[in-house]
Amino acid sequence: MSRSADEGQTWIRFGSELLDTKILEIITEAGTGRCWCRPESLGPYVKEAGQDTWVRRHKGLFSQEVTPFCVDPQDAARVYAVVPSLGLLFRTRDAGESWDITQNPGSVYEALLVHIRQGNQLLGAGGYPGISHSTDYGETWGTPPQPAALFLSLSSSPFRPDRVIACAMMPSGGGVLFRSEDFRNSWKPLTTGFDWLYGTTAVIAPSDPDRIYAGLGPWFNQATILLRSDDGGEHWRAVQTELSPYFQQLIVDPQDENTLYWHSGGKIRKSADGGLTYEILPTHLRNVPSGACFSANDIEVSSYDQMVLYADGLARSSDGGYTWDLHSGDLDEIQALLPVRCNAINVLGGPHPLITIATSGLFRTTDDFVPVVLAGGVRCTSSSLEATLEFGAVVADRDGLSDLADVWVRFSEYGIELPLFDDGLHWDERACDGYYAQQVPLPTGVEINNLPFTITAMDLFGQYAGTWPFFQVTSLSRDGGE
Repeated sequence: MSRSADEGQTWIRFGSELLDTKILEIITEAGTGRCWCRPESLGPYVKEAGQDTWVRRHKGLFSQEVTPFCVDPQDAARVYAVVPSLGLLFRTRDAGESWDITQNPGSVYEALLVHIRQGNQLLGAGGYPGISHSTDYGETWGTPPQPAALFLSLSSSPFRPDRVIACAMMPSGGGVLFRSEDFRNSWKPLTTGFDWLYGTTAVIAPSDPDRIYAGLGPWFNQATILLRSDDGGEHWRAVQTELSPYFQQLIVDPQDENTLYWHSGGKIRKSADGGLTYEILPTHLRNVPSGACFSANDIEVSSYDQMVLYADGLARSSDGGYTWDLHSGDLDEIQALLPVRCNAINVLGGPHPLITIATSGLFRTTDDFVPVVLAGGVRCTSSSLEATLEFGAVVADRDGLSDLADVWVRFSEYGIELPLFDDGLHWDERACDGYYAQQVPLPTGVEINNLPFTITAMDLFGQYAGTWPFFQVTSLSRDGGE
């Protein structure tokens, strides 16, 4: 890098710490004299006024592109990121302070999935021969029995994390959906009635593991079909048959299985009735002078607030996608380089996203995150002697599970609160896995016709999760039911 103090007549070479790397961008902050630069394949550097030394303002993972990536839902400091140009999977265990390279699985290029209750288990999908799996936090990888295929997407639900749906492109060119009920060991092809069309994506509704959506379509820019299953993939129906040529992304609201979004890099479509009807959302930004539009290459719905959406270009909506603003949040070490284009967004665990920046690496917001109730529910079981209500909730905190203090269910109509437990002793399966539960026996002969309740959580700093929306339990009796 060189600089001139005489309008370009003479130049002085400096910045040797950048190792003669090609500089893609230089920005000077007005009024401060501070300069930022972005070298090729590296993150931002800053130089204070009057200094000739550039100081690194990034944490190590910068390459041509970072996509996809995933965050361990129960340990936010553990992040996995693929660098396609290198064909390598990187892993950090300290929120990006340092990175190491895992054993190259050879097929992780399109999708990554971490088991929501057992963070040591991962799936990776992409190039042939198919899906790779790891049981040691990505240290080593194997390939479970499955057909050789190009798998494009992986999806599971917090309610049933062992069920995984995968969308595959077979070597002959057709698309097939596969389902696993044990997360990795066995895979069953699903018959949709539209098999061997071009497979794009499939996703399980987070709040209902039996609700699955899939986007399939033929070749040569013909119409794409939106499929829906209400029984875990056993039976399917086409809810839309004349859509854009392909699905780039299909997103289901974390709290409502009937609300979903899809797009093909352009218009965003939203359905509030399970895909039967939809509307096209605006994509222009309100708080920029030109009112420029953004291209929806990636969309995510906040699990903290279902009305909050993030989209490519750091666009943010607070009203379910009807108005959008350019929103950087508290992004660490990147303010001077905004606006930027995002490859992927992750908002699991709170309203602030963890995002990847195209050509520049991985960035995250800084915050003391509040806990989040990812999913919750109740069922009634009965025997000849008594009926029991079983309450359950999947809770996450991006500061770690150890930051959770209390999780409870509240019956506002009666002014009663009951704690939920994650100790392996209260119908919660395993201790310390983020799944909280409690059993409540009902007196003999009691019949419940109406039982509204909420589930919420609190961390060690007294920060409350947004209460999970009111559940309405109706017609519960000793005969059981869910």
